[in-house]
Amino acid sequence: MVKIDDIRTVYWKERREFVAAQRDKKVGWMTPLVLIVVVGGILPYQLRSAWTTSGVSILVAMWVMFFRVTNAIADSIVGERERHTLEALVITPLPRYAIVWGKMLAAITNTAWSMLLAMIVALVVSNAPTFHPWHNYSLIVLMGIMVDGALAALFAAGIGVGISVYSSTTRQAQQILSSVALLLMLMPLGLQTVAHVSFTSWLTSHHLTQLILDGSVMLILGVGIMVVIAQRSFQHLLRMR
Repeated sequence: MVKIDDIRTVYWKERREFVAAQRDKKVGWMTPLVLIVVVGGILPYQLRSAWTTSGVSILVAMWVMFFRVTNAIADSIVGERERHTLEALVITPLPRYAIVWGKMLAAITNTAWSMLLAMIVALVVSNAPTFHPWHNYSLIVLMGIMVDGALAALFAAGIGVGISVYSSTTRQAQQILSSVALLLMLMPLGLQTVAHVSFTSWLTSHHLTQLILDGSVMLILGVGIMVVIAQRSFQHLLRMR
């Protein structure tokens, strides 16, 4: 039986450690700040009103969550092992699923603010310089940002756990996961080149709702697979008892 209290225990432990770590890092805010400036500035300014009505903003939100969550997971698992505190957590009576889900949910909530802030900045930039008439995110795009962004974060957390468990250092895990994030970012451009079609126009077509639904279903399946892999990967740590 799944016990929410066990997950909550790990979650709040991770939250406290994240806040403490951010206070100790003098430049810990630089990466999310640069990400917000780039994501919330360049693309929205180029796309203008298309930013709020196309699937491009959804893909960007998903990528931001993937990039931020995987890096947070790497530090949560490998970083804690480097500090020699992960072994103590593994040998506690807490079940494996509580450790995995607690760390994943903490990584998501600790980094979700950067995606939300990037989307707000992007909305303002896409309306510049006249701000008239003001255009907001369409309902389907807004739902896509929130739902697919959350699913992408869970997918990223599962991948992050699986890779981090077998990485020897935090730097190694973050390099691998950053490479995966870069590959995902470049994949749409590659598909656009191969298909000889405008990726932006494809995402602004009347099929956008169906594309979002199909993408959500695929993400749900991917999340299920990644969570199972993440939980099984913890067997590697259990052998250290």
